[in-house]
Amino acid sequence: MEKMVNYITLRSAFEGRRILITGHTGFKGSWLALLLKNFDAKLYGYSVSKHEDNQIYSDEVSRLFEAEKISDILNLDDINDFIQFVQPEYIFHLAAQSLVSISYEEPLKTISTNVIGTANLLEASRGAESLKRILIVTTDKVYFNDESGRMYGEDERLGGRDVYSGSKAATEIISESYFHSFFKNCQIPVITVRSGNVIGGGDFSMNRIIPDIIKSVSQNEILQLRSPQSVRPWLHVLDTLFGYCFLATVNIDLHAMQSFNIAPLDANRSVLDVMNVAQSFFPSLSIKVDERKNFLESVSLNLDGKLMKQLGFIPKLTFDNSLQLTFDWYKKYLEGESAVDLCNADIRKYISELC
Repeated sequence: MEKMVNYITLRSAFEGRRILITGHTGFKGSWLALLLKNFDAKLYGYSVSKHEDNQIYSDEVSRLFEAEKISDILNLDDINDFIQFVQPEYIFHLAAQSLVSISYEEPLKTISTNVIGTANLLEASRGAESLKRILIVTTDKVYFNDESGRMYGEDERLGGRDVYSGSKAATEIISESYFHSFFKNCQIPVITVRSGNVIGGGDFSMNRIIPDIIKSVSQNEILQLRSPQSVRPWLHVLDTLFGYCFLATVNIDLHAMQSFNIAPLDANRSVLDVMNVAQSFFPSLSIKVDERKNFLESVSLNLDGKLMKQLGFIPKLTFDNSLQLTFDWYKKYLEGESAVDLCNADIRKYISELC
């Protein structure tokens, strides 16, 4: 097992390196930019314009980038021209339609963005002579979930009973096809990474449990709770992003397509477990279970993280720690503190205490 990557080794790996983040105006993309700037990387961003649900991306975050291109990942000419301009050494591909609920409203757009968008990114990357590694972010929902409650390892069957999950499973397949067709002989790794349900300050997306809690608290409304018994692999955004950075630098087999799960440090927990912690932070939070099923969601989803552990990566935050960090962020944000300042404070805390 390799030594766990920490702040010093990541700074050494990324300092001065040209890194392209697609989807950099989104929730995870903004957090990743702030984290990579701690390693003195040279950042480049490609994304559609900021969505109103993301309170982190701002002029302050924009200034962290050497250059940005605001365009759709479906615009092959734009992504090709930008990659040729940047000549990135590392690519973190986060640009996606990332909500299950939206996939029911916009199925074709979800498929186009997630599958064709990834194909565009890979096609454009073929001409980047500087490239060392491509990391494609998918999801824990790529597995064909039989609702058995067992943990899914990376060699399990891919699939999806909803369009979002199916689009991400298809993304995995097209990534592997491009690797074997174009990148394998160049010895450029293409890695797909499937992380658990990501939580952390700054996410205000619809139909996600943490943003729904914060909206209910801030607007003094009763929370309509869906599927309280559903089990998920909750993972703090910093554990997730450190996992991405780890995979961008660690030695791996160059002759095979590599896919990895990032699973929680401790046992997966239910939505009800999340609510119990939330009510300890926000005693005024009122809940009503909504029995309606507006769209299909899996009941139980568990990830096996053994491959990452074998490489040397273990998440640092427990379920309780992850929620505490998350709810502390939102409490301070609701009290008027800056979203970027709060993210930077969490990054410093994570690095100083845990790395």
